[in-house]
Amino acid sequence: MPKNDVDEAALSAEERIALLTHRKIEAINKYYPQIGHTIEEALFKELKCRTKYDDMAKKMTEYADAESPGIRAAFTNTADLLRRVQEYRVTYTRTVRQRVQQKLGEYAEKCKEVAELVKSYETVLKTKEAKHATLKKAKGSSSSSKKSEDVKKKEKAYSEANTAMVEKRVELLTQLQDFEESKLRDLKSMLRDFIQAQMWYFSRGLETLSRAYEEIDGIDEETDMKELHMLQRATRLADEAESSPAGKKPLALTVRSPDSGDDSEQEQEETEDEDEGEEVHDTEEDDDDEHSH
Repeated sequence: MPKNDVDEAALSAEERIALLTHRKIEAINKYYPQIGHTIEEALFKELKCRTKYDDMAKKMTEYADAESPGIRAAFTNTADLLRRVQEYRVTYTRTVRQRVQQKLGEYAEKCKEVAELVKSYETVLKTKEAKHATLKKAKGSSSSSKKSEDVKKKEKAYSEANTAMVEKRVELLTQLQDFEESKLRDLKSMLRDFIQAQMWYFSRGLETLSRAYEEIDGIDEETDMKELHMLQRATRLADEAESSPAGKKPLALTVRSPDSGDDSEQEQEETEDEDEGEEVHDTEEDDDDEHSH
């Protein structure tokens, strides 16, 4: 029976049952593999992204070892969080393959069973229609007052063919109903599992990436620049000491860590006080010489 461009109004109820079954099977056989293939391509790309992000996390960790403490801690923690997101990505792909791809693949066999049954139904339906046509022809050529033996035989053959068709129709409709109910449950389950897997992956990923954002946002530029600022100050003081007038002792320079507080400034003040004391002592000796003369 042709499935496309069919005038359904001209079909009998028995023929429409076969047509409906064919259309459902054809739609599943056409689109389920396409949906499954598209999902598989998307999952494959997800796993490739996982590899790239793992590489990125590795490079971030290696780079962090050469950086200041603030950047080192933020980059190391962010790399760990990125790796965790990739673990979620793998779990997501595994879930979709198990709960969606596997069920999609099962329908090839289910459709094959229904297709064999509808083919058997169409065979008995054609037999019944042929017996009916033969009976109709026999009745037209026989006397209206008394049926011939040939007509009785054809009536019996038609009745048997009609009974076989009715039994096969009941079997087909029962299996078609079971098939449709199973298909609707599986479709609902597959799409629900697919959406739920995506929601789980994106929500866990968002939660983890939010922590990574806080790690990066928490980098204190002033703290990480302190080491450079101290070096700049030390070189500036050294330059000033180098260019001081002859005979004046250069200030004592000591570069300490940021945690040393004001010890360096105190040491500089003590050095300056010693210089002033030496100058006063020299002046007093000069005055004593003048008085002695």
